[in-house]
Amino acid sequence: MSSALAAASLLSAPIGSQGPLPSESVSVDASVEVRAFHADAYVAAGGTLDLQVAPVQDRYSRPFLVTEAVPSADAPMDLGTGWWMVRDPSGHATVVMVDATMSLRDLQAALEADARLEVGTAIAFDADGARLVLVLDARGRDAFISDRVEFRPAASVVTGARAGFLETRAMVLPTRSFDGVDGGHWPIDDEAVWASRPGDGLWLDVAERADLLERDDLPQDSQGWRPFARLARPLHTPDGWVLEAVPDAEEIRGELSYDRSQMWTQRRVTWVTPSDDSTEWLVLQGTLEALDGAGVDPAAYGIEATTDR
Repeated sequence: MSSALAAASLLSAPIGSQGPLPSESVSVDASVEVRAFHADAYVAAGGTLDLQVAPVQDRYSRPFLVTEAVPSADAPMDLGTGWWMVRDPSGHATVVMVDATMSLRDLQAALEADARLEVGTAIAFDADGARLVLVLDARGRDAFISDRVEFRPAASVVTGARAGFLETRAMVLPTRSFDGVDGGHWPIDDEAVWASRPGDGLWLDVAERADLLERDDLPQDSQGWRPFARLARPLHTPDGWVLEAVPDAEEIRGELSYDRSQMWTQRRVTWVTPSDDSTEWLVLQGTLEALDGAGVDPAAYGIEATTDR
């Protein structure tokens, strides 16, 4: 079935101007940002959470992800309240419920609480502060063999979305801005072009670095990065790093396992949320009802009940 036909079989009539949602949608978040950087992996943030993450690469083109820098790994990030989803290369997704009191180290612990998530994590430091490093495969892990890792930009694309949380699957993300740009090609995300400063780079705590390098359960295949590598190449200019779009970049949608024309679907996720006394992480499986069943109010994180059916 073509992606267009598959989408048509799942979509109801558009709701307002925010893009279509399936007729079974029971809750929504209308203010979602999705960043894609891999054929099988992406990240999404909802609610009022403003946690930026971008793909980067070391000088040997070994790719990984880093978050924006915060002043301390142990102090509250104070980046808003919402949910943060990481989809790994095997198609599993973890959704962490984040509030303004959560620290970067708390976020790391929440991701690591989901044993199904095939992502390596580490806290890194550079001249700008503390960052969370996410490693999706063995190639990215090998970037940290050196004591200090200099990094440069890698291509990604970003869109707004309206997330729908369903009764029969975890969520759908109808995208807003990928279509009709430059004859159907995706616009390069130039808002997260990050690179280490000259003479600087990421360094990891000795124990965290050892833990990351000892991970032997990460996927070996790094081919999922290739579609985005074809979209742009990093160039260093007198004003800093830029991503130059490749003129003959081919349409890559057919290579993305999560794409359904204008809607991305995630059938299963793991929800991770603090316990009532914040002493442990609750790891829940299933649809949004799993949060309700654990006494967690999704509305507190920007996910609102709706009567649109």
